[in-house]
Amino acid sequence: MLLGALPALSAADVAARPPIVPQASIRGVSLDMTPSEVRSRLGAPSASGISPNPIVGKVRIWRYPGLRIVFDSVKAGRTVLSVTTTSRNDRTTTDVGIGSAEADVQRLVPGARCATRYGYRSCMVGGAKPGQVATDFAISGSGKVTRVSLSTVVD
Repeated sequence: MLLGALPALSAADVAARPPIVPQASIRGVSLDMTPSEVRSRLGAPSASGISPNPIVGKVRIWRYPGLRIVFDSVKAGRTVLSVTTTSRNDRTTTDVGIGSAEADVQRLVPGARCATRYGYRSCMVGGAKPGQVATDFAISGSGKVTRVSLSTVVD
């Protein structure tokens, strides 16, 4: 199937989609899930590949429309290291997601701390030390969320 030929999501599909839960899951995918658990939740990925990672070695990446899942290795026993959405259909229970204003993230996402680090603006919940879990709301120059990532910090 061509990527442009993917069917549009109905309002019922969007309403049935699990919300972004900071520090827990995006679209029902949580950290440490196995590939079989992800597949049972979302079905087969639309694309899959292997990419080098300077910290953990090779990682497997699965893509779904508006969603990118990175597994911590290409070996048996691998689990989700990060999940990132760029879909406007993925929202928190307080309706924060792609396109939301930074002020809404600060007001509606408990524990969100916004800052510019290394020229990159984001609002983060959670830790920044290796092994900690972080939820990152990337903020564009116009002050809007462009992506939301849930990950285990590795460096």
